[in-house]
Amino acid sequence: MPRRAAVSQEEEDSINGDRPDDDDVKLQRAVSDAALFIDWENLKWSLRDIGRVPNISSILDAARERGRVVVARAYADWQQGGHHLDPPNLYRAGISPVYIPSRMGGEGKIIKNSADIKLAVDTIDYAHTSPHVSIFVIVSGDADLVHLATYLRMQGKFVIAIGVSGASSAH
Repeated sequence: MPRRAAVSQEEEDSINGDRPDDDDVKLQRAVSDAALFIDWENLKWSLRDIGRVPNISSILDAARERGRVVVARAYADWQQGGHHLDPPNLYRAGISPVYIPSRMGGEGKIIKNSADIKLAVDTIDYAHTSPHVSIFVIVSGDADLVHLATYLRMQGKFVIAIGVSGASSAH
């Protein structure tokens, strides 16, 4: 009786149709868990500078192209800067608004809030408490968040940054 030639596991999987092809790899990546963190104030100001408004559906679609969105948060002072109408729309879309109060300076002028800092802290916390999340989508025009992206990459996470082309991070 002739002996069957040794077949590697990879070849056997390929013969049986179990070996993942490019489409399977893309599908696997598409069903990876993703986290979406939005610096809403920065996004809204940057878009306003070019005569536009945020499109919540487009943001979610961009995140969903990368994976299954398991958490979505938007950060802003919802009582300032025309943001007071945004939380209900964000809730309806499945995005949790996170309130970050602005600091007031002399004469009642808004100095700055720390939405970007809170976003960074929450993102790092989420990366540690939810190790199954491998994709982080960060929406902001704030160049300071490059440090957050670098940290997440060092932790083995895939990072997607979405911003407004040509926007400054002065807001």
